[in-house]
Amino acid sequence: LGVVSGGGWSQGVGPDCPIESGTYEFSDGTTGDVADIAGWLGYDRQGWIDFGGYGNRDQTTGNLQGCVAAQGNHTEGGRQQYAVNGSNWGNNTAGGLIVSDASLGNVKGGIYTLSMFARGAAFPPVLELLVDGVIIMPTSSVDPNLSGDWQEFSRTYNTLPSGELTIVLGVGRPLPDGATGTQSRFDDVSLSYELVDQATNLIPADGATDLCRNNVVLSWMPGMYADKHDVYFGTTFGDVNDANNLDPKGPDEVYRAQQYAVSYPVPETLDFGQTYYWRINEVNDACEPYLWIGGIWQFTVEPIAYPIAGDEITATASSSNSASEGPENTINGSGLDANDLHSTVATDMWLSGSHPPGEACIEYEF
Repeated sequence: LGVVSGGGWSQGVGPDCPIESGTYEFSDGTTGDVADIAGWLGYDRQGWIDFGGYGNRDQTTGNLQGCVAAQGNHTEGGRQQYAVNGSNWGNNTAGGLIVSDASLGNVKGGIYTLSMFARGAAFPPVLELLVDGVIIMPTSSVDPNLSGDWQEFSRTYNTLPSGELTIVLGVGRPLPDGATGTQSRFDDVSLSYELVDQATNLIPADGATDLCRNNVVLSWMPGMYADKHDVYFGTTFGDVNDANNLDPKGPDEVYRAQQYAVSYPVPETLDFGQTYYWRINEVNDACEPYLWIGGIWQFTVEPIAYPIAGDEITATASSSNSASEGPENTINGSGLDANDLHSTVATDMWLSGSHPPGEACIEYEF
């Protein structure tokens, strides 16, 4: 288990950030009314101004979006927390969002957990992890109801794309009304990761559907000890699950390859509508153990055709033999049984009137 650090990001809320009230006592024994704490900056400075943010903030500095409160910390003996007002406290509908000033490092293979403690009544609370500036959806979240007691909010990420990590937290300003409530406080933010020995970040994702049948590439993030990678691929779960590195190996086998690369281009054109299973085993002959067996992942190729509901189609024809043999019978399910087989009754079908050869036609609009 490791903890990500990044130049004091866990220590405060940004340069020249005003404290909530009174003076601040610094570690060198001096005092002041602004806390010069590196690590956090206003996430959306102009948006905060435009949305009416104000109150206990210095409008001339880069932070703008919150203030340091120096009492009532989550951790006993703590020196500061981040406080944000809502619309019921000075009408601050802008809330307050801050972002870690510098990258917290690059993504490593493993499971990440982002956590903070919060209390109060300004909504909505925000806790987000960004990779290269893009917000990542967590695998799971813990979001207790805000109250007067400190509670832990957390986000777990089983997979992350490669890139640099930053954190955003505070009180959001959702349209159209912005932040609501009185005030919320945030403390003890942490980002931890657990390195894993299996392959992770597998692409296509487990359960993916509608994949193009051509040029499929399997890719993954290697486990922490991996030197080489055994690739298994097939149409049967049992075959992929039971295969091992003593089996025949090649592009026509379930055991496809042992390779250094962390991607495998599937050489064949896949079958429409077929589900495929795959597994990556991590290998390092210099380690004990030398083999880390991966789980079974699956994806399904696009179907040969996509059904369209009859009520989304308009059928017109050059003519009909009778009112009960019109073009609508081709789209309304007439004559189809539970096995999708069709009857031979004429009134379950479209039959044109009399036309010269080649002139009878039917048209569909959707």
